[in-house]
Amino acid sequence: MNSDTKLVADPDCGTGDLVGSELEGFATEARCIHVAEILSMIANPKRLKILCLLTERDRSVDEIVQSGGSSISATSQQLKLLTLAGFLERRREGRNIFYRLKNEKILSLLHFLKSLYLEDLGILSEGAPTSVPSALYTKGA
Repeated sequence: MNSDTKLVADPDCGTGDLVGSELEGFATEARCIHVAEILSMIANPKRLKILCLLTERDRSVDEIVQSGGSSISATSQQLKLLTLAGFLERRREGRNIFYRLKNEKILSLLHFLKSLYLEDLGILSEGAPTSVPSALYTKGA
């Protein structure tokens, strides 16, 4: 597999970059374990919400706590796991700590998941109905 092959499907490409026999060679045990680890990180609803919030812009811990509905301690624990996994990076500005998505492939995966979710509901990208969780729908994304 060359360095241009993407792990995550590009949401604008429909079926993604890996098709047919290319997927067969991709699915080694080691790669499957790695992909499963990535998916398990975003399978947690609290972590998924944090990641979705960060698709819009960098956010402070306080903003993430207010948007997520969890305690500072619980949110910090999730932020630490996402940072250690290489999904996020942090920076300090005075007394505030800000987080941002570090990995473009994770951003692509989140957009792909959003498009699948909206497609399954039969929703076009012009607007989101009230039944769509706002963390999964960001205008213009």
